[in-house]
Amino acid sequence: MFANSFGGEVVFLDEALSRCGRIPYDAGWIQDCTMLSDGRVLLNDVDNHVILEYETWTSNSPSKAMKYYDNWRITELVEIRDSLDARAKVG
Repeated sequence: MFANSFGGEVVFLDEALSRCGRIPYDAGWIQDCTMLSDGRVLLNDVDNHVILEYETWTSNSPSKAMKYYDNWRITELVEIRDSLDARAKVG
């Protein structure tokens, strides 16, 4: 999976690196995108200061959106598994 901001999409590749899907998105610059372990896809639009959630990699529109402050600079989206999250809260 990779962001093609200029082309207005997130592109999905199969094991042979052939294009197998896409999520169209041309509203802003896609700084980062990631697929969570449950299949949801997150996309960070830094122009509009919003993280969008797509239910699957075949979705054409987001199911949720989370706005963030204009002065924030979010550069990478990473899933933190429950076991790592629990350790981060200790101490």
